[in-house]
Amino acid sequence: MAVAALVAVSLAGQPCSASESVERVALDEFTRITVLYGGRKMPLDSFARAKLLEFSGKQTVDKEPAIHWLARVLFAPEGTLDDAVFLVNNPEIADTLGIPRDKHRRYTYRQLEAGYEIPKNVEFGRRVMGVAGEDRTPFENEFVRVYRNIMGFSRMSTAFTFDKPHADFEIGAELAEHLALSGGPTTLSCLDVLEHLEALRESFVAGHARKPEEMSPLDREVMRVVAALYARKQTLDSMSDSVAMIPVPGSGNGDWRSPWKVVVNLDGNEAIFHELQALSRIKQGYLDGDRLRLERAVRDFRDSIESRVGPEAHSRRSGLELMYSRMRPFFVAKFWYAFGFLFGLMAFLWMPRSMMVASLVFIGTGFLFHTAGILMRMLIMGRPPITNLYATFLFVGWVIVLLGLLLVRFGRGPVGAALAGFSGLFLLMLSGKFASDGDTMGVLVAVLDSNFWLATHVITINMGYAGCVAAGVVGHIYLILAILKSKDRAMLMSTYRSMLAVLGFGLIFSALGTMLGGIWADQSWGRFWGWDPKENGALLIVIWCALLYHANLDGTLRQIGMAAGTVVGIAIVALAWFGVNLLSVGLHSYGFTSGAGTWMLVFFVVEFVFLAVTVPLARLRTA
Repeated sequence: MAVAALVAVSLAGQPCSASESVERVALDEFTRITVLYGGRKMPLDSFARAKLLEFSGKQTVDKEPAIHWLARVLFAPEGTLDDAVFLVNNPEIADTLGIPRDKHRRYTYRQLEAGYEIPKNVEFGRRVMGVAGEDRTPFENEFVRVYRNIMGFSRMSTAFTFDKPHADFEIGAELAEHLALSGGPTTLSCLDVLEHLEALRESFVAGHARKPEEMSPLDREVMRVVAALYARKQTLDSMSDSVAMIPVPGSGNGDWRSPWKVVVNLDGNEAIFHELQALSRIKQGYLDGDRLRLERAVRDFRDSIESRVGPEAHSRRSGLELMYSRMRPFFVAKFWYAFGFLFGLMAFLWMPRSMMVASLVFIGTGFLFHTAGILMRMLIMGRPPITNLYATFLFVGWVIVLLGLLLVRFGRGPVGAALAGFSGLFLLMLSGKFASDGDTMGVLVAVLDSNFWLATHVITINMGYAGCVAAGVVGHIYLILAILKSKDRAMLMSTYRSMLAVLGFGLIFSALGTMLGGIWADQSWGRFWGWDPKENGALLIVIWCALLYHANLDGTLRQIGMAAGTVVGIAIVALAWFGVNLLSVGLHSYGFTSGAGTWMLVFFVVEFVFLAVTVPLARLRTA
C-alpha cells in the first residue's frame, strides 16, 4: 500500500522552489488547457475545481482559487504538502492514523501520508482493498477514500517533474562528451534523456552486441541510463494518469496521458516532444513569475496539439465552461434566495407591501442565476438538464421556485414567496452534498444515456417530485400558520388552496412520469413493470397523492389533515427520489450515495416530531 506513495515521491527528485512572484502570475491562458477527466474533456480550471472538491469538499484553499492551488501542486509541490485540503469525515480515521483530530476535519498530505505508512495501517489497508465496496463498513470505505485521495495528490504533484535532474541520470564526462553536452559530468532529467534518446539507443545496441568483458565504461554507463528510463516506464505504466493533457496518437481521441506517462512511453514523436518542452517552459514561466513566457508556452502547447489532433482536441465550449465555473451561478443564487426567504417571512408577519416587493426582487434575481446555471450546464454537456443525482436537486429546486412565483402571480403572495425562497435555498444547499465526487458533468451511466428519455421521463418525474415537495412545504407553512394566526381565516384558506394546487401539479406529473418510465423500461429491458424499488417508489407517490384527494373529497381529511398528509408526502418522495439509491439494489441504483442513510433517518424523525407537535396544537387553535 505504501509503495505507490514512495515511488511517487521518489520521482519528484529535488524539491521545487518558487519565487515570491509566483502568486502574482495570472493564469488566464493556463486555465484553457484541455484535460481528460472522468471520461470528458474539460478546461484545466474545471479540473482544478473538481479535484479540490473531491479532496476537500471546497473549491478554494484559504481563499486561494482552485487553479492557483493546482498550479502550486504541479509546479511547486513542496509548498503544498502542508495545505489542509484532505477532508476526513470519520474522526476515527485520524485516531487510527495517529494524528490529532481537527475540528474542521481537514488534514495535510504530510499528516496523512505518515499515518498511512504505519505498518499496522499498511496491513489493514491491504486487507480492506481486497474487499468489495458494498461489503466494507463505513469506516473502511472512508479509510480507502482518503487513501485514494492522497495517492491522487501524490501522482499530481509529480506530473511535471519530468524536466528535473534526477540522480538516476547522473552521467560522467565521457558520456557527456558522447552526447555533445558541454560542461563535463552532469545530471540529466528524463526530458534530457529523451532529447538524446536516438544517440543513447545506438550506443545501447552497439554495447549490447558485445560480450560483458568487452564492454567499455561508456557502454556500461549507457546501459545504466537506459535501464533507469525503462524502470520509470515499468513503474508509471502501472499507475493511472494524474493530469491527462496530452492525446496519444494511434489510440483515437479518447486516450490522453499525463506528461510523465508520455515521457516514458515516447518513441521518436517530435511533435509530442515539442509539447513536453512547451510544458516545461510553462512551468519555468510560472516559477520565474514570467507571465508572458507562460502564456506563449501555453499557446504553443495548445497549437501543437490542435495541429496534430485537430480542433476536437480541445474541450467543447471551453469558454462557456470557464464562464460557468467563475460565475458560480448556483452559489450566487443561494444568497439571493436566502434574502428572498427572509423578506418573505417578514411579509407573513407584518404584511407590508414593501417586504413583499423586496422578497420578489431577491427571489427573481436568484431565479435568473439559477436558470442561467442550468442552461449553461445543458449547453456544455449537450444534454437535457438532469443527468445525475446532483442535477435533480438543481432542477427540482428550480421548478419549485417557479411554482412559488406562479402562486405569487395568482394572488398567493406571501405563501409563494416563502415557498420559492426556502425551497430554492434548501435544495441548492442540499445539492452541494452530492457534488463531492468532483465533476458534476461527468459521462452518463449507460441506463441514462438517452437524450430523448432524459428530456421526457426524467424531467417529467422530477417535476412530479417538485410538485409533491412544494405541497409538503406549503403544508408545513399551513400548520404553523394554524397555530400562530388561527384567526386569519383568509390567509389560512389562501395557503390551503395553494397547497391543493401544487399537490395537483405533483400528482399529474408523477403519474405521467411513471407511465413514461414504463415505456422506457419496456424499450430498454423488455418489460413495462418489474416491481423495481424505484418503480415502486414512483407508484407510491401517485397512490398517496390520489388517496389525499379522495379522502379530502369525501370529507375524511379536512384542511389540517391534508396539510399533515402533504408533509408525509415529502418523506415518501424522499424515499422514491434518492432513498432507493441508498439501497444499492435494483436496476435504478445508479446514484448510490454512501453515508446519507443516517441523514434520511434524522429527517424522518424530525418530520414525525413536527407533526406530533403541530397537528394537535393546530386542531386546538382552530377549533
